[in-house]
Amino acid sequence: MSLSNLFDGINAPFLAAGLVLYISAVISGEWYFKAPGERVRFRVLVAAASAGSIGILSSGNWLLFVFFLEILTLSLWSMISMKEPRAALVYLLSQLAAAGLILVGTAGVYAHTGSLAIGPVPEPWRVFFMAGFGIKAAFPLLHFWLPEAHGKAPSPASALLSGFAVKTGILGLIRAFPEPFAPLVLIGTVMAFFGAFMAVFPRDIKRVLAYSTMSHLGFMTAAVGAGSGEIAAAYAFSHAMIKGNLFISAGIVEKTFGTRDIFALRGSGRLHFAAVAALTAGAFFAAGLPGTASYLLKNSVISSLGHTAPWWQPFMLTAAGMMAAGYLLNITAPLFFRDNSKNGTPKHEEGGNIIFAVLSVTILLLVIAADSFFPSILHAFRVDTGFTPASDKLEAFIASAAAGLIILLARLRLKGIPEQGLPDIKICLSMDEGPLYAFNRVSGCCHPGRLNTFVFVALVFLVLLMLTL
Repeated sequence: MSLSNLFDGINAPFLAAGLVLYISAVISGEWYFKAPGERVRFRVLVAAASAGSIGILSSGNWLLFVFFLEILTLSLWSMISMKEPRAALVYLLSQLAAAGLILVGTAGVYAHTGSLAIGPVPEPWRVFFMAGFGIKAAFPLLHFWLPEAHGKAPSPASALLSGFAVKTGILGLIRAFPEPFAPLVLIGTVMAFFGAFMAVFPRDIKRVLAYSTMSHLGFMTAAVGAGSGEIAAAYAFSHAMIKGNLFISAGIVEKTFGTRDIFALRGSGRLHFAAVAALTAGAFFAAGLPGTASYLLKNSVISSLGHTAPWWQPFMLTAAGMMAAGYLLNITAPLFFRDNSKNGTPKHEEGGNIIFAVLSVTILLLVIAADSFFPSILHAFRVDTGFTPASDKLEAFIASAAAGLIILLARLRLKGIPEQGLPDIKICLSMDEGPLYAFNRVSGCCHPGRLNTFVFVALVFLVLLMLTL
């Protein structure tokens, strides 16, 4: 373990993202949490999460990497439980399962090579690292925890979850699979499209952002699979800045109007623009329109697949990128529709939100700093592709705008979809049925009175395993 690892070429974007996000989370937490006890608790948890994040980035072996990863997990579990204990429990159990898979793989690597050093994973043990980091990075079918955790956590915690915590899964994949690995390209392509598709339907702003995060993680995973870890790391930084802004902005909207349901917020931006300004600006950058870092990086990922990639992979990634304009229009355009109801009436005074709108826009300035209008920024990733309209920004803008408007108009006509969107693998989230129910009946560890004991025992077991190895 060495602090010099923090400034390693791959780690540096993650360090920069973490620095900005943790500072932003602390500041926004002072406004978001009203009770003094909650504010103190959140500060302590952010400090613990920061320590875990520094440990992750400075670790030189897999065992320390997992140890600090779970310090981050426990800190975020406690943050989520401040608002939604059940979603926090699902998050905790899924992340501990991921850690267990990675530890099994680590033991195998040690038996195979005699070393725990972070690096390429030998063939027999790749499946454990791919599954473990796949849970962390919300691979399809392993993503069951992400919409609930991101959607129901306090907004400053959601910013940390989406901006940094899920990126640790991408960092682990970059380290474990530095060479091209076709299964990751396949998973990433499906993941990008599935996340974008699912993001079209929810009315809950934060749930849309959660599925959007899954889609962007798919682009990063595809880049890792193509052997382009540098592109994945740059994408992680850009996405962290954008999603930090969007989740903090969603908190501003929720606290101001008392809801995140975009149908209930119809017309609110016309009367109280300051409360929705940062969300609207953040959505522009997240949509991947020409002239933004998202546009540059998405096309860089597609180009990194090479000309030998099956036609449907760049097609699905392009479709996922264009759908982003649609689902982000879904959560911003209705804010400015004409509405005669009282939905635009704020729940609290709007003046206190302006400071945090400025905070969110400050984060946006960092995104602009990485914008493709500046030729020296991300120059190594500036590539052209004939498959997408990346070579012509006007064509790309028209295509994205048209796709966004079509998705917006179609979504407005679909009235029967619930606030949470289309059904997902919710059985995995239910304590009344499915695997969690069976696990709870057998072990009883999910009983509220036993949860702390379970976490303590799991942590002690992890420490003893580290000492043993």
